[in-house]
Amino acid sequence: MKSKGIFWASFFIALLLIVGSIIWIAGDQNNSHQHDLSVQATETAARNVTQSAVAYASTGTAGYQATANAATNAFPAPFIATSLFHEDLSQVNSNWDQSGCDFQGDSYQIAPGQSYYKGCPRSGTSQFTDFAYQVVFKDMQSQKDGGVGIVYNVLEKGFVSAGDMFLIDKDGNYSVVTVDVTSSINQSGKVSFPITFPLYIGMKVQSDQCRFYVNHHEVKLDKPLQSCRYPFGAAASTTAHFIEDDLWKLPSQ
Repeated sequence: MKSKGIFWASFFIALLLIVGSIIWIAGDQNNSHQHDLSVQATETAARNVTQSAVAYASTGTAGYQATANAATNAFPAPFIATSLFHEDLSQVNSNWDQSGCDFQGDSYQIAPGQSYYKGCPRSGTSQFTDFAYQVVFKDMQSQKDGGVGIVYNVLEKGFVSAGDMFLIDKDGNYSVVTVDVTSSINQSGKVSFPITFPLYIGMKVQSDQCRFYVNHHEVKLDKPLQSCRYPFGAAASTTAHFIEDDLWKLPSQ
């Protein structure tokens, strides 16, 4: 009897140890599962936030106002718009193949050569109204009166391309130029803020009024400009390199 009692006692102790182990393993697996769900939920929430931000930026809803400040651009304040394209021009882009600018290593180069002014219109920009456009320049050569900016109103006149340009140099001197067989400066001035690189240059065209922006500042022109139309692209009166461009559709006013 004594040995039997010891046997049963040992059996019950072993049984308790086995049951306790099962409970501990199940509890540990449940905790592990809960941890996995928590990580998954956190990652899912993060993905949803990112997707929402992207959706706002691309659809042009009021939510874009919250995300516009996070993105570096030429304009001083967020605005409601639909993003039509964003191009990383540190790699070859077929939309610039016929522009007159060549890809050079990690950017597109605009080199006026013997011509004092040169404009490189991007293909596919011949149908937009009420838009905001920007070009980002990586650098420009230092030379007197040499500037960079945006070309617009480009026309082909036989073997000669004509158009208008907004240009600004390293010292902050800007000019609005009409380039044809000859060239003429329509107006000019100087900004009060420093010119730094990368240099963001933007143009807004809305209700037939056009405004120009440089590194979050609006350039206050002496006379308002009208009829700034397509096609448009990068411009320079010195050798320069640009690395990015963007186009947004603005609501009609």
